[in-house]
Amino acid sequence: HAASWMTARDLAQTLNTAGVLPPRVSVLDERIGSLVFYLDPPLRAAATAQRLDQASFSEAIARARVDPDDAVLAVRATQLAQFNRLFAAPPVPDARAGTFVIFRAVTLRAALAGR
Repeated sequence: HAASWMTARDLAQTLNTAGVLPPRVSVLDERIGSLVFYLDPPLRAAATAQRLDQASFSEAIARARVDPDDAVLAVRATQLAQFNRLFAAPPVPDARAGTFVIFRAVTLRAALAGR
């Protein structure tokens, strides 16, 4: 049970199902080694440091302001309440992947505009 909670297998599976890596995938305050490990080989090959990275809370907000609409931020469910406090009205997740909640940059920008 702990292994499934501590890995990013479900997040990787969600990205693998899409078949194409978004222009940027940021994971909030988490190491990304597990995510890279579980990505299918074509997506792993596309996972450069510019496209797949770890982000702090402030970096995540800064990136959401400039990233392409379909860039994504993955937030662990245990961090969601803290993340939502950054917004006057919390953004509605675009998807869920196991223990992660996924937001597209366009969703975060809209929530930031409502501040």
